[in-house]
Amino acid sequence: MAISAYAQDSGERIWSAATDSVDYQSHGIFRIGKDEHLVFHGNQHLVGLNLKTGEERWSFSHGGTNSASATSGHPVEVSEGRLFVKNRGNGGVLVHISMQDRQYVAEAEWQTKNIGGTYIYPIYHDGLLFGYKGAILTALDATTGERLWRSREPGDGLPLIIDDHLVIITKEGKLSIAPASRDGYDETAVLQLFNDIVWSPASFANGKLYVRSMSEIACVEIVPKSGGDDLISTPDGVIPDTRFASFLEELSAAADKQTLLDSFLAENPRFPVIEGYSIAHFVYTGDAEEVTITGDHIGRRIEQPMHRVAGTGLFYYSSRLLLDARITYRFTTDLQHRTVDPRNPNEIRSLFFGQASWFGMPGWEQPAHLTPAGDGPVGKTDLVTFVSTADTHRVSVYLPPNYAVGSDHYPVVYLHDARRSFEVGKLDTSLDYLIGKTVAPIIPVVVPRFAGGGYHAFVGSNRDRYQSVFIDELIPFIDTRFRTIRTRTGRANYGTGNGGFMAFYTSSQNPKLLGGIAIQSTY
Repeated sequence: MAISAYAQDSGERIWSAATDSVDYQSHGIFRIGKDEHLVFHGNQHLVGLNLKTGEERWSFSHGGTNSASATSGHPVEVSEGRLFVKNRGNGGVLVHISMQDRQYVAEAEWQTKNIGGTYIYPIYHDGLLFGYKGAILTALDATTGERLWRSREPGDGLPLIIDDHLVIITKEGKLSIAPASRDGYDETAVLQLFNDIVWSPASFANGKLYVRSMSEIACVEIVPKSGGDDLISTPDGVIPDTRFASFLEELSAAADKQTLLDSFLAENPRFPVIEGYSIAHFVYTGDAEEVTITGDHIGRRIEQPMHRVAGTGLFYYSSRLLLDARITYRFTTDLQHRTVDPRNPNEIRSLFFGQASWFGMPGWEQPAHLTPAGDGPVGKTDLVTFVSTADTHRVSVYLPPNYAVGSDHYPVVYLHDARRSFEVGKLDTSLDYLIGKTVAPIIPVVVPRFAGGGYHAFVGSNRDRYQSVFIDELIPFIDTRFRTIRTRTGRANYGTGNGGFMAFYTSSQNPKLLGGIAIQSTY
């Protein structure tokens, strides 16, 4: 059962209801008709319950997906009997609950793709829903679901409504205030409060805002703007006193901007434009209203607006980088169109940014172990079919050089949640180079995504099912099919992300079977 009621004086359980699974959702109490409904929000269903008995009054299958949108949130009431929920990674649904033939019935009134891809659930005010599509703030007409506007500012944050105003603290610590309007986001007050991550909305009491980051708390009083000049600071992405900054000044003042811009583009053989040993100028030219940049130097899920030179199609963003940095990045035009850098020929299918561009600073050198071995001995990647009691999987196994012509037995490393180990991680290329130099011959095995993979398989309710298939079936299968060292000293577990938990879990639960462990970037 997914939800239970308990007596507050004794702790005795009164009732349990619903068979759905739950992650970060919360329920709510709403009056619909003459009754109060306890509305349970699960991963797959929205259910109305009798507060006293737990009896189900109505149910709506919202078909949620295993994403931030579906596994977090709270039913948002837009009027009596009308509740909005995020149910998919790419959207949400407005559910209408009404009385028909003396029974409550729940039906979808409208759906949207304009709020989703976020843990943050929207807020309702005066006929409008304000929420996020990723990091983009969006306003919807709550009656029709029509999108009224969207805004890059103030950035990914946590909204609330105070006195007809949106008050948003961004995850990067900026407090922003704007009217809760149908006409767009027009910021009237802003204050950078923290340099730390923020993960909870502001609170309001006695005329003051209380805001906290992961390490600090602040009390903010809203007062009339004082006279005097505002403090002037250099915007992100602008580095003054450089040759590029001088060019921008010249371009801004030029009568024939296009000729000067064309000349600049022709004179620079590589993009981004590298100045000195520590500065990279990212440049985009084209027909767009807005361009943003994201990449290794900015952060996953963060889009920084690029600056436009008025009267031109030139957008730019400058960054100080380490001498030996190698950076993956991409652009987004007009809030939705992702694109590589058309002036940079180096492209890669990256793990976090999708199809992207990359470049190296002057001190960066291609790591030797990522260079193909050439005429030297190389290993072989074998793709074998593994049939378990639950499913059939294709398992990638790297066999070291000379495996086929020898009789030696080799240690095995099992890789959990190791996505695209060969095509992106170049595991085979690296081992071809390293084996015989700094690494002994090994057999890496990419463990399939048992029990559906993801959080539930590695950490949550399905982890024992995953462990059972891995320990009782996959390891014996590999030992039977390949020449492995079949002792604990010959087996190691590696995990990245959620797979780090599974590597630790299966190793600690089976110490006589698995003797080594390595964990990288565990969530």
